Amino acid sequence: MSTPTGPASGLPVRMPRPRQSGRHRRPEPVVAPEGAAALVLAVPGTPSPATRSLAEEVISIARSELPGLNARIGYLDGDDAEYPTLATVLAHNAAERVARFEQAVAAGREVAEPTGPSAVVVPLLAGPDSALIRRIRQAVLDSGTQVELTDVLGPHPLLAEALHVRLSEAGLARADRARL
Repeated sequence: MSTPTGPASGLPVRMPRPRQSGRHRRPEPVVAPEGAAALVLAVPGTPSPATRSLAEEVISIARSELPGLNARIGYLDGDDAEYPTLATVLAHNAAERVARFEQAVAAGREVAEPTGPSAVVVPLLAGPDSALIRRIRQAVLDSGTQVELTDVLGPHPLLAEALHVRLSEAGLARADRARL
């Protein structure tokens, strides 16, 4: 039997769950939308295992931030075997996009024809370099595909801050004076 203070012992008590605070109580997981343009990292310089490692690390970070991201690496001075050229990567990506659309139509799925750029090209440069940007633009034109070319990755305030920290650790800059 129940007592005036609550149910009898042994009966479960239903308590409301505590509500999460904040405006976004259950944020939706962020994933790349189906059919989104691929991210193509344009890597300048002579291809080597070191440049490949750096580019793969940047791609890994991008994929961790946006699961399902179709990301690729194209080299300005690639050899099309181990290090594919930027124009080859862009042409291959555009062909794959058309093939995925045709497969979906053949399977009877209702999908819209892909529109917009097939890729977003991001130059892996720490700062603007007109000669390299001109070469990247030429590689984009040579691919014959519709892509969007972004600005270079740097300079970024975090890069400047990291440089200042390293210089101050080496005794070459005052730790309390950051001129960013």
